[in-house]
Amino acid sequence: MIQLQQGKPFIILEPHELWLAVQTGSSRKVRHRGKFNPSGPRAIGWTEDIEGAAGEIAVAKFLNVYYDSALGVNDAPDINAGLPVEVRTRSRHWYDLIIHPNDKDNSFYVLVTGTSLEGFTLRGYISGKEGKQEMYWGEKGQKGRPAYFVPQSKLRPMHELRNVHNLTPGNIF
Repeated sequence: MIQLQQGKPFIILEPHELWLAVQTGSSRKVRHRGKFNPSGPRAIGWTEDIEGAAGEIAVAKFLNVYYDSALGVNDAPDINAGLPVEVRTRSRHWYDLIIHPNDKDNSFYVLVTGTSLEGFTLRGYISGKEGKQEMYWGEKGQKGRPAYFVPQSKLRPMHELRNVHNLTPGNIF
């Protein structure tokens, strides 16, 4: 189900979409077990991978594009909608969008907040190039892992992302 809440797309995944998120997140966790993780240590187990996959599915649903989890393809974007879309799922609604120094400048980064149980709010998006500005550089949360933290107020509205490559909205509103 897709609706608007406070002017932002709010998405509740259907049971079959949640199962896909569980399968995708679990597969990622198993594939990367024991390997170096560029995002840092994962102390919360399976949850981060499953919630991340669920956020990706929510964005694909909003954009009305097929979600291909691209398991085993390291360089694939989270969503290939005719343009590379990377999804950053955060559990807290006030969190900023994180862009890391090695993230691609030509990708679009979407901030999704919430959880698969409560639903997801699509906060907005920005290109990697726009997001990598010195004023956003800092160290929040994980010590020794600085990144670009783009405030939600600087993100573009999600409906604009749909229009970037004439994506069809489907049955949205």
